[in-house]
Amino acid sequence: MYNKEKCRKLTDRILTVVKASEKDMVVVNKIDLYNIMIELDLYDISFNSIAGLRKELNFNNYKLIEKSNKHLKIKKL
Repeated sequence: MYNKEKCRKLTDRILTVVKASEKDMVVVNKIDLYNIMIELDLYDISFNSIAGLRKELNFNNYKLIEKSNKHLKIKKL
């Protein structure tokens, strides 16, 4: 698990990527988060270690369809 601050920043960045997409189904991978990974001094990212991600996506009208260590599949509701 990442600490609270890192989880918040990663979640915000994921939401930014998803909101910028015009498609209903969006796949977010490590390349999409490269800049924030450098900022947070992360060499590798595990999407399974981001606390509160599903709750935050649901709050913003998105549904987490698939979650793995390498990518997220998110659908707009």
